[in-house]
Amino acid sequence: MVFSSSAVTSGAECAMHIGGSATGAQIGGLYDGGSTSGATHVTDVTAGVGGGGMPGGVPGGLIPELLDR
Repeated sequence: MVFSSSAVTSGAECAMHIGGSATGAQIGGLYDGGSTSGATHVTDVTAGVGGGGMPGGVPGGLIPELLDR
């Protein structure tokens, strides 16, 4: 997933979840702080650090589920 925003600080730790619901401050369709309910934890990432990725994408479509909330 690629997300670019001046609100994201390089080196910040981010948790990625799919499904469920989220609370907290919404920044460009993503949530900062708060909590999740009924969500599945996928991975943790560090902003500004590239990774290997997940072959074939994430089941259920990670991006639309996060951006539609």
